[in-house]
Amino acid sequence: MTRPSLSVALIALSAALIAWVGVFFFVQSIHKSQAATEKAIRDSKQANTSKEGLAQLLAVITATESGRAEISKLLTIDLLTLANEVKKVGVDAGVELEVLNASPEPTPGQKGKDSKAFTISAVNFTIEAEGSFDKLHHALMLLETLPVPSRVEEVSFTEMKENPDAPWNMKLRLRIITALPVNS
Repeated sequence: MTRPSLSVALIALSAALIAWVGVFFFVQSIHKSQAATEKAIRDSKQANTSKEGLAQLLAVITATESGRAEISKLLTIDLLTLANEVKKVGVDAGVELEVLNASPEPTPGQKGKDSKAFTISAVNFTIEAEGSFDKLHHALMLLETLPVPSRVEEVSFTEMKENPDAPWNMKLRLRIITALPVNS
């Protein structure tokens, strides 16, 4: 090989290497541009999803606000008012319902007497009445449909032979759920 052809070959090799370096940097810039575009699209989708999620959360909160207020109103009725409601049921049924006692149930999550946490507790009312079987049964049906979260737990009817005016005695235990603090 002669010197001019060797120098031409080296120049061509150098030009080829420079061209490949240029191609490498061109591919790198395209790759970076593509990564930046993908990141912008991902961020845009995430921002859109966050806005949609926030809008959905706001819609759920707004839609359930009245329901939560109604539940809170049902659960924050005090024990004296509950006892008066029970007595009103007796008047409606035509018998006198006597609330003998109200005893709170121990709450599984109670930490102590000085705990100020919002807890739901149950109170058991012992109720007794005397009268005809029909009126006592009607009072029982009304107690089962009280407009408070309650349940009749136990009922006993006893026939009273010595009193002809009130031949039956009814004793029952009514469990009422409340969110007010109940002292035991």
